Amino acid sequence: MSNDSSTKMQPTTPRKPLLPRLDAAQIVALSGRTVEASYRAGEPIFNEGDSGEVAYIILSGAVRIWTHDAEARQVTLTLLGPNDFFGELAVLDGGPRSASATAEEDTLLGGLKKEQLEHFLLTHPQAALHMIKQLGERLRQTNKLI
Repeated sequence: MSNDSSTKMQPTTPRKPLLPRLDAAQIVALSGRTVEASYRAGEPIFNEGDSGEVAYIILSGAVRIWTHDAEARQVTLTLLGPNDFFGELAVLDGGPRSASATAEEDTLLGGLKKEQLEHFLLTHPQAALHMIKQLGERLRQTNKLI
């Protein structure tokens, strides 16, 4: 992966992690549903266009979400850290991944499959509202880039 043609960008809005907004019982309910996966720095987690079967919560480390511009250069959409979530869009709507995700450093993720994520969100509506707000903020941020 070459960063020479990559455009790095920090998020324009403060990150609002999913986990700190949950109470202790909700965190236990969520952690009981995740499957941990580790990635080394620079390792791809998924690529744009892949099918999306798992959404992720960053337990430790950092993840870069990126895409290519019209000249095939990598454009960083956001950098995410512990307690941030990503990959939920493709899981929820059944479409392909809208961007690529790469571990920026050694990273530990908690993965949730579609059924697990939907069950969690249906039983924890405050978390669902938070996720919807985050999706809206990310869409606005991406629109500013375009």
